[in-house]
Amino acid sequence: MKDKHILIAEDDPISRLILSSLLEEEGYGVTTAPDGRKAMNLMLKSAGGNGNHRVDLLVTDIDMPDLNGVGLIRGILRACISLPIIVVTGNNDEKTLAELNSLGIRDVFIKPVRGEVLIGRVRSIFGHPSFCMESSLHFPDGKVRSSAFSEGGPHIFPRSKWGFFC
Repeated sequence: MKDKHILIAEDDPISRLILSSLLEEEGYGVTTAPDGRKAMNLMLKSAGGNGNHRVDLLVTDIDMPDLNGVGLIRGILRACISLPIIVVTGNNDEKTLAELNSLGIRDVFIKPVRGEVLIGRVRSIFGHPSFCMESSLHFPDGKVRSSAFSEGGPHIFPRSKWGFFC
């Protein structure tokens, strides 16, 4: 999995460290950014071949200073950068969720996130043969809400031995 590189955009330093550690333990290369603007600059460098790493997946928070996660996603779409995006956020208001859905974002995890669920989704995105999970909105209690999302049924995940983070 060392050939896959993930960019994490997260303003909270503890959440950023936990996310990066979790993904690095799984063998992924990780770059972090403390806000959407820095993440966008890294994405543009990566897309232009000027970055140190190609970005294969973006994991972003929504509520960040300078440029929030929705602005980051819009910037990526405007720049015609094609990559999977996972949102990990504490913001679960209907307006934001509907906006994410309208932008094509189908993987939204509400903090706190269970590590094994997030890793399972990352593996699924990268085509790991033993993982096949639907895209959905994941809540910390293991329930999934799909009312703000089109298509795909609920996918309920059991409690994790990895516990919660972020």
